Amino acid sequence: MPTSSPAVAARCQHHHHAGGAQLLPLLGKNGDAQAVRSALAFKIEHSLTKDQILELYVNQIYLGQRAYGFAAAAQISSANRSSS
Repeated sequence: MPTSSPAVAARCQHHHHAGGAQLLPLLGKNGDAQAVRSALAFKIEHSLTKDQILELYVNQIYLGQRAYGFAAAAQISSANRSSS
């Protein structure tokens, strides 16, 4: 059963906050961005399913006309068709 976007986002946000202290030592003096990205990717891959990760992605990508995510793009497309 698919999980709603707010539930997935809340779960991801919870894991992000819970693991923040673990990421701080990785930053070092210059802020090693690659180590942080790797740690976050590892944490996400082990706390969310592939479907949840895909859902987060497709609901956040920019699709033009100020639409972020498929749902927003569909609403804009529907509104454009209605006004034509």
